[in-house]
Formats: sequence, structure tokens, C-alpha cells
Amino acid sequence: MPTRKLTDSYIRNYKCPDKRIEIYDSIISGLAVRITKKGTKSFVYRYRYGGKVKRYTFGQYPKIGLSKVRDDAKDLAYKLSKGIDPSMEVKSKVEDSSYTISDLAKYFKKRYLPLKAASTQETYKSRIDSSIVPELGHYPVKSLKRVHIIQLLEKIAFDDGQLINSNRTRAVLSSMLSFAVQKDIINYNPVKSVKKIAKEKTRDRIYTDYEIVPIWKAFEIQAEPIRSLLMFLLLNGQRLTETSEMKWSQLNDGIWTLSKTNTKNALPHLVPLSDLSMEILNDLKDYSDKSEFVFMSPRKKEAPIAYIGQVAGRIRKITGIQDFRFHDLRRTVGTNITRFKFSRVVAGKVLNHRQLSGDSQITAIYDRYSYMDEKKDALQCWADHIKSLVK
Repeated sequence: MPTRKLTDSYIRNYKCPDKRIEIYDSIISGLAVRITKKGTKSFVYRYRYGGKVKRYTFGQYPKIGLSKVRDDAKDLAYKLSKGIDPSMEVKSKVEDSSYTISDLAKYFKKRYLPLKAASTQETYKSRIDSSIVPELGHYPVKSLKRVHIIQLLEKIAFDDGQLINSNRTRAVLSSMLSFAVQKDIINYNPVKSVKKIAKEKTRDRIYTDYEIVPIWKAFEIQAEPIRSLLMFLLLNGQRLTETSEMKWSQLNDGIWTLSKTNTKNALPHLVPLSDLSMEILNDLKDYSDKSEFVFMSPRKKEAPIAYIGQVAGRIRKITGIQDFRFHDLRRTVGTNITRFKFSRVVAGKVLNHRQLSGDSQITAIYDRYSYMDEKKDALQCWADHIKSLVK
């Protein structure tokens, strides 16, 4: 077990290890920072109770700081000296018949959500706080019935007119109750026996050449950095969050490098940028070169642009394309790459899409070919096509 004096700078700058590692603090015995292959960092406290080695998880760094964790670890050590097992103390609370859905929500946010991507945390918290807790929060977890769940989902679907949101809320509630099963709070998850209210179709919308022209023109009249961000999405087909959080430090010699901690599927990704993409970046330097983020927020200092949902409405109004969505840009790029006779594997590699590229766990291990030349040719071909359409 590696041991050293933990500091904020040491933890913050520690690179992703090849496998999960725990580095112990020389100041507080038993306290460690756990770092996963994805770069997730969390604090744990290792202790012995009743002849067994146990671990107590505090939370994820940097949401919880080193100084706070050291104080909490001292409190746990004091409880142990009094014969109190910290993990059993938590269990005794959840075994109480008065332990409610609201209590579970707090526990779920503290122990489950920090392990998820930031965007996932945000959407889960939103549905928990706006729908689940207000409607079900007062019910004891062990007393929650199917009828309570059905009433909530039908209210969202029919009273509020939000069919798809009803399905999404069901998924979040199911995650919460599955978490409760794992923590031995309840024996089964009642959501699993409740069907979705709405049947969802897989969206297959792509934009035609005739639609791309007005879409690009609509992008051109947006203010920076939204203008460049939208163009970049259409040119490169990367995910919105990954693109909006792009940093200047990720760009080198025409290559945009995304580490596995920056991607949704935890796969490192290299995007060879087209000439048109490089022109956009060069023009953007005057706007945001003093920030670490390429698409700098115009409102929040030293932060990337966020919350651009209202922009989609403006694009719909300008272009007359009433079903415009940002994610359709990504699908449009992938479809056109195969349209220009590049293989589905190349399209999948460009989009960093595991299924489309045929990357199973086995092939990902043994096939290390980067497809950089093919990706560069595909993206340059697509950029040239857009340029010719707009002209």
C-alpha cells in the first residue's frame, strides 16, 4: 500500500493509473484516496472491526476536500475507539421503518451519483428534486408500492403532458431503488414490475444537403462562441458536452486529443481536424485565448459554455426545420462519412462510437490501429462537402 502525505495538488494532478489504486495518507492512519482507471478520485477510510477489514467511503474529490475528510476520519476513529462500527451505524439508520424515499435520495446522491459523469449527475438530480422527492419523498422506502410509482409516472405523462420525461423519471427511480437493494435497505425493486408509460422510437433523423445550407447559415449569425461551437459540432460529429468543454491544451498539430476521462464511453479519442475546423479555431483565439476553454462561457469566468438548449429554438425559427436537435448533427456526420464510401468502422472511429466501430472488449485490447489517416480523410472530405454546399 503506497503511503505519503496527501496534498490537494498531488491528488488533483495525479494521472489516470493503469488499474485502480489506493494511496494512503501518512497524516491520518487508514485514510486513502482511491483513483480509478477513468480518473475518478474518492476518499476511503480503511479500518478493522470485529476481526474484519472494512472500508468507509466518504465521497468524490474535489466535491469533498482533503481537510474535511481528515476531520471526518478523526471522528470515525473516535467512534471506533468507543466500539461503534461506522458502516453499521449507517445500516441501523436505513433499517428504521421511518427511513423515507427522501432519505434514500440524499444517500443516493452522496454515494452513487459522484461515480457518474457530470451530465448524468445533473439530470438525475433534476428529476429527483423536481418529481421524485416532491411526490414520493414522504413514503417509507419499505412501504413504497407499485401503485405509488404508477401514480407518479401517470401524473408526469398525462397531467403534465411529458410522456418521455415519465420514462426518464422511471429510470432514475429504478436506479435509486436498485441502489437500495444493493445496500440491503429493501429486498426488491418495485419499479421493475412497472411498465413504461410511453413507447419510444429510436430517432434516425439526419439532415439532407438542402437542410445543411440553411442550418450552416443560421450558425453563422449566432454570437461567439456559440457560432463556432455549432459549426464544430456539424464538422466533427463529436458529443456536445465533450465539444463544449474542449480545452486549448487538448489541441496540438491539428489533433484534438480527448483522454478517457473526457469521453462518455471512457475511451481515449483522437480527432484529426479538417482545414475548415482549424480556420474556426484560429478565428476563435482572439475571443478566448486567455481562457483554458476554447468555447469560453460569456457569463461565467474560467468556465466552458453551457446551457445552450434555447439556441436550438432559435435555429428552428431561422431555418424552419421544426425538429432540429443538436444530437442529429452527430448522426448526420456519421451517415455522410459512410455515404462518401468510408467504412462503418471509420465512421465509428470518428464518432468514438464503440458499437459502430465494431470495438468489442476483445478487439479493443488486440486491435490498437488508430485509423488516424482514414479519420483525417473522412473529416476533410466532409468539411470540403459542407464548404461546397454553402458556396
